[in-house]
Amino acid sequence: MKTYFNTTLLFLFIFSITGFAQINFEKGYFINNQGVKTECLIKNNDWRNNPVKFEYKIKEEDKSNIKTVELIKEFSVVGKFKFIRVTVDIDRSSSYIEDLSDKRQPQFKSEVFFLKELVSGEASLYQYVDNGLIRYFYSTNNSNIKQLVYKEYVDKYNFSKENNMFK
Repeated sequence: MKTYFNTTLLFLFIFSITGFAQINFEKGYFINNQGVKTECLIKNNDWRNNPVKFEYKIKEEDKSNIKTVELIKEFSVVGKFKFIRVTVDIDRSSSYIEDLSDKRQPQFKSEVFFLKELVSGEASLYQYVDNGLIRYFYSTNNSNIKQLVYKEYVDKYNFSKENNMFK
């Protein structure tokens, strides 16, 4: 009985140590509005939503500073993620059944925010997440970034329909 208790206690202790994740400053960079690239350490918050600001240090021992979307064109933690600032048209129509629009066409509004780059190349793919709202964007051959449109709506008979313009 005592051996079982000690084993369980040891297991819980080890599990509790590994269960606490730390948010670390990791090697990265940012590019300001003048195009100047600054190598730094960026606090990797593993954002659920796209950030509007980030915390960074030039050296490990330095005090941290904050940069916002208005001041930065791009920031990245090398090998993990890259966010770019864009001004794009976004449709924020709800996908919840009780809040579906009766309009088939997206209701675009121009906004400025950071997009997470998922794929980079001749055709690039980006993601925007904001409190459950998920939107994807694309660009080809350095064209303007546009939203891939998928919109649920209701018709005049109150039937649920889909606009699959992204296809």
